Parts: sequence; structure tokens; C-alpha cells
Amino acid sequence: MQKPLLTVNIVTYNHAQYISQCIDSILSQKTNFGFIIRIFDDCSTDGTTEICQKYEDKYPQKVRLYKADHNLGLKNCVLINALRSYENIETPYYLFIEGDDYRLNKNGFQKQIEVLENNQNVVFSASKNYIYLNKQLEGPIPFLNEGIYSKHDFCNFPETLMFTHISSRIVRTKCIEIDKKNPSRYLNDIKQLYSLINKGDFYFCEEPYSVYRITNKGISTGIPVFQRTKGLLDILIDVNTFTKNKFSLNLLNYFVSTVNWYLYQEMTNAVKTEVKTERPKVNKLKELKHYLLPPIFLDFFNLPRDISRKIRSKGKIRRYFLAPIAIDLLNIPRDIIRKIRKYMGNK
Repeated sequence: MQKPLLTVNIVTYNHAQYISQCIDSILSQKTNFGFIIRIFDDCSTDGTTEICQKYEDKYPQKVRLYKADHNLGLKNCVLINALRSYENIETPYYLFIEGDDYRLNKNGFQKQIEVLENNQNVVFSASKNYIYLNKQLEGPIPFLNEGIYSKHDFCNFPETLMFTHISSRIVRTKCIEIDKKNPSRYLNDIKQLYSLINKGDFYFCEEPYSVYRITNKGISTGIPVFQRTKGLLDILIDVNTFTKNKFSLNLLNYFVSTVNWYLYQEMTNAVKTEVKTERPKVNKLKELKHYLLPPIFLDFFNLPRDISRKIRSKGKIRRYFLAPIAIDLLNIPRDIIRKIRKYMGNK
């Protein structure tokens, strides 16, 4: 096995339908260096653990599975499970990815590591990424050109969104800086980006290397839009605090753009729901029949249906076939009985 330069940390919980795509996208990377895959599973109950175990059995030199002793829960899975993934990394570089996301381009690892090896001032390498939402890919984003960017670029061009998703970042291990009292300042995707930017430059690859999947079941995507907005605001306020207001305008731009996207998704989902509930499925045969046949034929074809409806409607089939005068004659006994009952009731 080649000397490992990269550790890929996969954090997962109940990702059975996605985890194979995630792992396969990493195993398929073509590199001239070795890398290891560490999977941290939070006692999944949908078969994720068993899938990961098969990969460890098949690739014992490359894949290592770490199972939690007990389920940590959604919030703790994100914090504690993610926290332990950053411990004991023995390679000079690492990549963090969640089990429902995946990588693109088999040459991505090679390109990103070469950039880091050749530019010692670069803290991490990142790329464009797609967003997988509603069974389709959106993006890729952000709209940056290939090259090296510094924290001064963040400050001098606040109107440019420079956010890169965590699944696209390969980072120098020595730059990990986790405060045990406030671990989210490094574990959170947005906060980690600004923590790293404070340490040095980053290299941006214009080609997309990863896909961020939105399942609307996660800790941030599975909550109402106003809660998501409040959570985002809290995160950005904290970033502004620990970066000492260096990136205020950039953070403000990121907040406005992201909330606009939240609202767009909310309105799109609302429209889809309304269409789904208010417009029932139309039988295509019925549509064709009404379009091609004249009314007299429609009446003929509908006769069995109408008879059935009349039978179900209190058995009043005679009203469909008999003339009004015949119906009145047949109803005379019923009307007489009703009159007698009414008279006796008034007594």
C-alpha cells in the first residue's frame, strides 16, 4: 500500500440508501498516494452498519469502521460523532464528508493534494459542488475562478459568495483547532470555513468535486424555514464574534443569499403540495373519451354507471325510467300513509 497522505472521515446515521454511493465515490479515486477511509456510524437501525461492515471486510487495509457504543441522537451525532472523527488523524491531510453526500471526478483527490503539496501557504483546497435536491442536481456553486484566495479577498469582495461546502474541502491536519468548551466552532461547516480562512489561503478548483445531498431530514434541513433562518443567524453572529468583525459584509451577504434560497425552496414545496392536493390524478381514458365522442354517445356509454349510481342512491331506479305521472301514481299509497301518520301524530 502506498504511503497514506489523506484520511477520509465519513460520519453516518441511517444512510442505507446513500452510503454505498458515498464510499464507492471515494474508493474510485485515482491517486499516486495512499488514503484511508474511516467510517463513524451512530448505531444505525436501517442497515447502514451492515453495509459499512461489508466494505471493511472487503477492503481491510483501506476501510475502518467505528461503531458508537450507543445511539448519540441527532444533535449529538452531529457533534460527538463528528468530534471523534477529528481525533487521531495520522495523515497530513483529511476530508470530512457525511454519508449521504458523495464525491465527483475520480481525479479530484490527486488534484487537491498536489495543490496542497506545492503551496505550503494554502490551508485547504476546495471546489465547486452540486446540491442534490428533489431528485435533481442544482449548481454547481460557488461562482469563483480557479486559483488561490486569501482572507483579504473575503474582506475586499464581500459581494462575492466564497462559501465552499465541507465535502469538497481537503484540509491540512495541523490546522484542526477544536475548543472542547465550544466544539461547534470547528465542527460546524460554516464556522470551520472561517476558522481555516483565518489561518491562511485556500485554493479553489473550478471543477465540481462533490455533491451535497439535501434530504430534508437532517438537523438543519429537517426543520421549518424560520427555525433554519434563526439557526443560521446564530451561527453567523458567532462567526462574526470570533473573527472580530473582519468578515461582517461577507457574512451579511451570505445570510441574505441563503435565506432567499430557503424561501425559494419553501415556496416551491408549497406550490407542489398545493398542486398535489387540489388537482387529483385524471384518468387519461376519460379525457380521451370526452374529447373524441359526441354527447349522445357519452350518454350511452355512461348509462351503466348512471344505473349503478341510482341503485346505490336509495334504490330510486324508477325515477330514471318512468315518466313523472307514472311516478306520482305509484307514490299515492306512500303519500296516503304519510298523511294518516301526520294526522294521528297531531292527535
